Amino acid sequence: MQMKNTVTGEVREIDPASIPAHKAALWEAYTPPPLVLPPLDDYKAAMCGKIDAQAETCRLRYITAGAGQALEYRETAEEAARYVATGGAGSYPMLQASVNAGEAATLNDAAVLVAQREAAWTIIGATIREKRINAKRAIHAAVDHAAALAASQVEWP
Repeated sequence: MQMKNTVTGEVREIDPASIPAHKAALWEAYTPPPLVLPPLDDYKAAMCGKIDAQAETCRLRYITAGAGQALEYRETAEEAARYVATGGAGSYPMLQASVNAGEAATLNDAAVLVAQREAAWTIIGATIREKRINAKRAIHAAVDHAAALAASQVEWP
């Protein structure tokens, strides 16, 4: 016996031979309701949204979320590139912050570290972008729900 919502019921396997004759006809005539799928264009839009969400989840394995964090990354990368281009002439507050925090010993070390991270991210980011675009193109080209679902199965890095 099992209790659910204060109603006692019994869960058991059904032996077709144990169904009374007056109920057997109901069981034999039962047809499950048809599976109702959304219109294909709506389904494709949902699958594309799923791809975008998965791509973002994948990105967040490599970078920190947040618009402010993205601005910080961009500014620091620009400073590192400017540092290399000018030979270190000028002011570099983001690189200096890395030095002050102990992440790098010198501004040059900070610029090198940022450049290495930027290069690594570019490879990962490009891979994610390519997979995202390919999946969405395949979803849009799908001729039915099954093909759209198959196209939404992505192996993320």
